[in-house]
Amino acid sequence: MKALKYIFIFTTILTSSCTKEIEIDYHRVEPMPVIEAHLRDGGVMVYVSRTRDIQDNDRDKYVDGATVHLSSDYGDNLQLKRMGDGLYANFIASHVGTEYTLDIDIDGTTYTAVSTMQPAPIITSAQFDISPILTSNVVSLELEMQTPTDAQYFYVYHIYRNGLLYKWNTFENRGSDNGQVTKSVLCFYIGDAEDDEDEIIADGDTMALSISCIERKAYEYLYELKTSTRTTANPKSMFSGNAIGYFAAEGIASRDLGIFNLDSIWQAVRK
Repeated sequence: MKALKYIFIFTTILTSSCTKEIEIDYHRVEPMPVIEAHLRDGGVMVYVSRTRDIQDNDRDKYVDGATVHLSSDYGDNLQLKRMGDGLYANFIASHVGTEYTLDIDIDGTTYTAVSTMQPAPIITSAQFDISPILTSNVVSLELEMQTPTDAQYFYVYHIYRNGLLYKWNTFENRGSDNGQVTKSVLCFYIGDAEDDEDEIIADGDTMALSISCIERKAYEYLYELKTSTRTTANPKSMFSGNAIGYFAAEGIASRDLGIFNLDSIWQAVRK
């Protein structure tokens, strides 16, 4: 979860004969709750932490004393159990179209968010492809999905490499045809920046994919979170009160992409 950014203002004077200590002036900000909440078919999971002051060396700012409650217009009324550092969860049978309310009490202050359960997409195809871009060849993951109707839907995909997150981003079904959605995810350029382990997928890597259908509010939060690496703004929170975070009642589909092998992809392209 993205923490608050701080602006540093400093001056320094350096000459050949003397030095001066650098003074840093920044605005202290009271720690804020940071909440990431997911409701999926079968269960709800909420992770709660706090923002960290720049002078605070404690990197793990878990919130373990919260009271987390989930309710719905379907009649659900459920208190979540603490499962680990800042993690709260419980089992629940979710229902598409149902509005869920998540209340989190931290030190006597309640933070609330509402989310409506979305339908799960159907992944009809997901495979790696190689195509030329200018003077290079690029490996991409080509996705095809089926949605229930041509209504507007919003998504977030996660690609995993050897069980760890490799890439994620948001997209929507604008321009879909009869509910069929296509998406191309650029992975890496062949022969370019071969020492960049964050981008290159190596032969033998085990790959997996998940795609979640989320409502507009969660989509906007995650979209802003992704683009905020280029700005100084935090995304607009879905929670009431002075908290940062989002709550996604999401329909999710997963696909095992198998073991990556570049030669096999080349052969499939050449057929």
